[in-house]
Amino acid sequence: MKLSQKVALGGMVTALSIVLMFFTGIFPFAMFALPGIAGVLLVLIVMELGRKYALVVYIGVSILSIFISPDREAALFYIILLGYYPILKSVLEQIPSRIVEYLCKLLLISIVTVAGYLAVVYLFGMEDIETNPWLLAGGFVFVIITFFIYDLAITQLVQLYQEKFRKQIFKRIFK
Repeated sequence: MKLSQKVALGGMVTALSIVLMFFTGIFPFAMFALPGIAGVLLVLIVMELGRKYALVVYIGVSILSIFISPDREAALFYIILLGYYPILKSVLEQIPSRIVEYLCKLLLISIVTVAGYLAVVYLFGMEDIETNPWLLAGGFVFVIITFFIYDLAITQLVQLYQEKFRKQIFKRIFK
């Protein structure tokens, strides 16, 4: 693929991701889903151009979403986890042992969740947040389950893309 085609593909994914991030202001109930979908788009860049280009797109979308996205929380979800995870997923899935791979993913989501909670309480000064240990544990488990569903969805979408769409799309666009 030519450099101009790589730049064009990166620009298209960046633009589509920014549109999705902008929609978080129009559809506030999708504050988790839209950044997640924007993150999934990076899988295309990882597969077609490599991690280096995907990282550039991630940084671009992260910076632009801070300024353009009406929902700052959604932008933070993209920056903190949902944006870079598809790039990191391609690295983690190269680990030979499935158990070690899933333990690394569990460690990642655990660190991000605890850091997010501590940031909300101490950095943003929201001391009134619920501190019931059972509720916190339940929320933590819910986040982990949701994360692994997101991980599985990315895997399924990658397989679908490779089997059904990859040749058709790139045969037409980048002849």
